[in-house]
Amino acid sequence: MCGTLQVTDGTDRVTLMTIMEIFYNPKILDDQYKFSSSGLYGAPPFAQERSAYTEYIGSLPLLASPEAYGLHSNADITKDIKDTNNLLDSLMLTQSRDSGGSGGKSTDELISEVASDIAGRIAPNFDLEAIARAYPQDYFNSNNTVLVQECSRVNNLLNVVRSSMGDLQKAVKGLILLSDNLDKVGQSLLIGKVPAMWLKKSFPSLKPLGSYVKELCERVEFFQKWIDNGPPVVFWLPGFFFTQAFLTASKQNFARKFKIEIDKVDFDFMIKVRQSDEVFLRLLL
Repeated sequence: MCGTLQVTDGTDRVTLMTIMEIFYNPKILDDQYKFSSSGLYGAPPFAQERSAYTEYIGSLPLLASPEAYGLHSNADITKDIKDTNNLLDSLMLTQSRDSGGSGGKSTDELISEVASDIAGRIAPNFDLEAIARAYPQDYFNSNNTVLVQECSRVNNLLNVVRSSMGDLQKAVKGLILLSDNLDKVGQSLLIGKVPAMWLKKSFPSLKPLGSYVKELCERVEFFQKWIDNGPPVVFWLPGFFFTQAFLTASKQNFARKFKIEIDKVDFDFMIKVRQSDEVFLRLLL
């Protein structure tokens, strides 16, 4: 009994057809035809004996390269970086949590100091009601809505950071129970990583803890200047949680101002190359 598989998603269909074109085509009858550009992978030549096929399989590399899965060779770099980070994180977690000696500080003291420092650098929450009054919804200025939404997202992140730092300091002092989540936050602070609890409410970031906290403060400062002084002349695109909302709002403002269909509005980019960069590019080429 034979079944039929139907692919309804357009993107999936393109992917499957691309894969099938590699394996199901007339060239497969040629023994010299290879599935990859390196020539390592291909259909084994026709043979009468089973040993010929097992011999071919044995000639394949023991460690499959990314091309065996249809991936770019750079996938190896990504895999190696991930494996290295996992190894280093595991080694860091095995270090002793006792006092470092007569003159050293204990792990709990270090965690408490880091938590106290971060808590002291975190700014107060934005007053969303005051911002909504100062920047009400406007048909010709959608950026007002974007500002309120972005400040709300910042508040959510600040709440998580502030509460976790406060609870962690209390747990270290024995005032409250050290839960599993708080313990993981403390371990992250100890090795300089951003806690997973924060990342659930955070903007996308791969930075270490110190740079992350600094960027969070810079984002708060960016929106505070917008609130105090009005929309900036130049917007910091990476400072938004949801950059696409800001870009869409900008297109809406332009379309409504000049009475143009928004589908006909798009962004253009001008790349300016400095003389020093131009010389560097020539050396590379």
